[in-house]
Amino acid sequence: MAEISEAQITKVVYPGREFVIARTLLIAVIPATLFSTSITAAIEFALYLLFAASPELRNKLIYVLRNPTSIALLVFLAICAIGVLYGDAPWDDRLGSLKRWRKALVFFLAAAVFDNDKSKNTFLILFVWFCCTMAAISYLTFIWPIGRLEPGIVLRDHAIQGLFFAVGAGVAFFLDPVRWLPAIILLLLTIALGTGRVGYLAFVVIIGTLAFRNSWKTGASIVLACVITLTFSGTVRDRIQTGVSELGTYEQSESLTSMGFRMVMWRNTFSIIKEHWLLGVGTGGFEHAYKQQTSGDDSWRATSTNDPHNQYMRTLSEHGLFGFAAFITFIVLAFLSRHRHQTLLVAILAAWCISSLFASYFSRFVEGEFIFLILGVLLSDSKNTGIISDTKITA
Repeated sequence: MAEISEAQITKVVYPGREFVIARTLLIAVIPATLFSTSITAAIEFALYLLFAASPELRNKLIYVLRNPTSIALLVFLAICAIGVLYGDAPWDDRLGSLKRWRKALVFFLAAAVFDNDKSKNTFLILFVWFCCTMAAISYLTFIWPIGRLEPGIVLRDHAIQGLFFAVGAGVAFFLDPVRWLPAIILLLLTIALGTGRVGYLAFVVIIGTLAFRNSWKTGASIVLACVITLTFSGTVRDRIQTGVSELGTYEQSESLTSMGFRMVMWRNTFSIIKEHWLLGVGTGGFEHAYKQQTSGDDSWRATSTNDPHNQYMRTLSEHGLFGFAAFITFIVLAFLSRHRHQTLLVAILAAWCISSLFASYFSRFVEGEFIFLILGVLLSDSKNTGIISDTKITA
C-alpha cells in the first residue's frame, strides 16, 4: 500500500453550529443598538456565554487575540481599566465609562467568526438591505411620524442615520456599483434630505475612497458628482451655511450653537490636556475635569458636557499620551492590514476617523458598537479555525 504524504492531505473545514449562532447574534447587534440598549446587552451576554462554552470558538478567539491589531486594542482597553484607579471623578462615572468600553469586545468576537468571504458578504448584503429598508421607511415618517423623532429620521438621530446610510451606500458600491445602483441612489437621496452634516461628509469620503481605487479620473468624477448632488439639496446648503456662520460668530454669540459650542469645548479641553498630558484625568473623568475648567463662568460657554465632540481630544484628556498612542496604533494597524476587503475597510475607517474630529464616534454607544463590529468582520481571516469536520485525501 502506497504511503500518503502530508501534502496529499487536504483539510476540509466546515463552520460549526456555534459559529452560525455567533454570526447571527453579531448581525442582530446592529438593529439592537439602534432600538434597545437592553436587547444589545442581552445579545452581548449570550455571545460571552457561547464563546465560554465552545472550545472551537475559544480557539479561534485566542488566535485572533495574537494579531497585532488586537493586541493594540487590548493595550488600550487595559489603559482604560487602569485609568479607573486615578482621577477625581466619582466612582460611578469611572466604572460606568469603563463598562461602556465593552463595545470594543465585539471586534474580537466578530474577527473570530466571520472568517470567510461568504460570511462577510452575507453580513454586508444584509446591512445594505437593512439600510435601504430603513431609508424607505424614513419617507413614510413624513406622513406618520415616529414618537418624538423629527420626520425623516428612523435611526435614533440625524447623525447616526447619516453615518449608517453612508456606510450602506459604500458597501453597495463595493459589492457591485451597477447591480446595487438603485440602493446607492436611494441612500444618497435620503442623506441629502437629512440634516446630518456628518452624513454628507461620510458619504463623500467613503464613495470617493472606493472610487479612487480604480483611477484618479474615475474617483474625482464620482466625488464631484456626489458633491453636486448633495449641494442641489436646500437642506444640505442650509446646514453647511449654518455651520460656517456659527464658526465665525461664536465669540460674539449670546446663545449656544452647535459649532460654536464645539469651538468652546475644544479650547477648554485643550487646556485640560495641557495639564494632564501624560496620564489624563482618568477613565470617566472628563465631565468632572471640564466642570472644574469652566467654573466661574456664568454664560453658555460654561455648559457642562461629558464629551468634547472630538474623539482624539477625549482620548488624550482621559487616557493621556499612553492611551492615545495605543488607540492610534490600533487605527493605523487596521488601515495597514492586507485582505480582500481592505479598500472597503479603509473607506469606512477613514470616514469614521475624519468624522471623529467633530464627535466621539468610537466612544459613543451606537456608533462605537458599529465601527468595532464592522472592523472585526472585515479584518477576520480564515486561518486556524480550529474546526476540522472532515479530512479528504487527494491522490
